[in-house]
Amino acid sequence: RPLYGFGRKAGSEEEWMHTRRPYGMFQLPKQVGCLLSELASLPTQVRTFVEVGSFFGWTGLFFTAYMRRLFESSSWAPVARPRRVERARQDFRSSSFDVVDMRTMCVKDLMAKYKHDFHVNRGGGAPLKKLENGTRIRNRPLLAEDHVAAVAWYDQRLAESFGSIASPSIESVVWRRVDPHNRASSKIDLCFIDAAHGFPHVVEDVRYFQPLCRFLLFHDIVDADSVGVRTVWKFLSGWLLREREQRTKELNPVPNSTLWEVNEGFYRRECIQQAGTNRRNFGLGIISAQHINSSWLDRPVRQRQASRLTTL
Repeated sequence: RPLYGFGRKAGSEEEWMHTRRPYGMFQLPKQVGCLLSELASLPTQVRTFVEVGSFFGWTGLFFTAYMRRLFESSSWAPVARPRRVERARQDFRSSSFDVVDMRTMCVKDLMAKYKHDFHVNRGGGAPLKKLENGTRIRNRPLLAEDHVAAVAWYDQRLAESFGSIASPSIESVVWRRVDPHNRASSKIDLCFIDAAHGFPHVVEDVRYFQPLCRFLLFHDIVDADSVGVRTVWKFLSGWLLREREQRTKELNPVPNSTLWEVNEGFYRRECIQQAGTNRRNFGLGIISAQHINSSWLDRPVRQRQASRLTTL
């Protein structure tokens, strides 16, 4: 697939990102730069970060290092309060989740240095198992396949990484069940959904993480190969814009500031810049999770089910 260069020409993005192992950051620089600028301009702190789907680990690690630096520089004065700088470093928490560990020793060492947790489902690659309805699934907890087991697995790992900040115990880490009306202080600030890109998998990732997170970050929101992510982003961002329009009709003058969008839960940004090809590649999108309703995804789910029945 063409990125900045194609035909495996020397020095092209295609050569370095698609024909060599292990990969570095599987991102487009312009899009990453756009996202970093957006994160830096947020009128709120990001001190907790989750990445779902790590690949070789470089993207989550890079974002972690950047957000940790932002948090430390914006929250504390290094010269005047050196002890509080160290406290800030301890307060920032981050973690990645994946079904297989593809990290190099270099990535593992850097994650340890930046105190970035990594949780891998050791069941990856195990033989398929058969459910009561006859469906065969991988012997590992994926939200779109074995929801109950996957929820228990994520709850346990989130408690291990964020329990001391978000909640003191495994029982209360499932914030949406304990107190669905008062969980703002216990939410993870930013959740990066970049795991399996099939539509059912993205939908289930959103339904699990949306109640737990202040912002959701997606990868491949315009990518030509990622229909599932594109569909989910289209519906989530479209419905949020409609909600925002309904809300602003009640206000005079109409607010138009990032501060208002963040505080009221209507923040939405796209980073889809690219160069060198007309083909749509990747794309990063960040959106407030506060007003997202999982029922917004019911319509595309029903459409896909109807389409399958029609083709049978």
